[in-house]
Amino acid sequence: MDTTEQYIKMCEKAKEVQKPWKPQDGDLAWHPNEGADYMGTWEFPEVFSVVRITEQLSARWWRNWLWLPRQGQLQTMVGKGMNSWEGYAYGFGCWCLEYYKQGQLGSLEQLGLAFVMEELYSKTWDGENWVLTDR
Repeated sequence: MDTTEQYIKMCEKAKEVQKPWKPQDGDLAWHPNEGADYMGTWEFPEVFSVVRITEQLSARWWRNWLWLPRQGQLQTMVGKGMNSWEGYAYGFGCWCLEYYKQGQLGSLEQLGLAFVMEELYSKTWDGENWVLTDR
């Protein structure tokens, strides 16, 4: 699971992905204040502000936290619009190959989030922000 500054920044700027988030057990969440109170387990000791949610609390409690979607959750978001798993896998695979050749992103989570943002919201990552594309 990617917990790098880059992925956290990409997730933070992906308002379209963050807004509908309904916290579930097992989700990963990040808080900018390392000393924040939380209801979860520290998932990555080296990144003290990332937790895996282990208690079902109201979304209101988590409103100051940032969701870090896992690869499977990203696939589910964009996969709903594709006819089959094979169609998704092929489309994502071809897209990843092209994006990766450009050297823009590294982890599967970063690629998955970029795919979601491009496919669903016509936005690409410029290194700092999600910007509308001319599709």
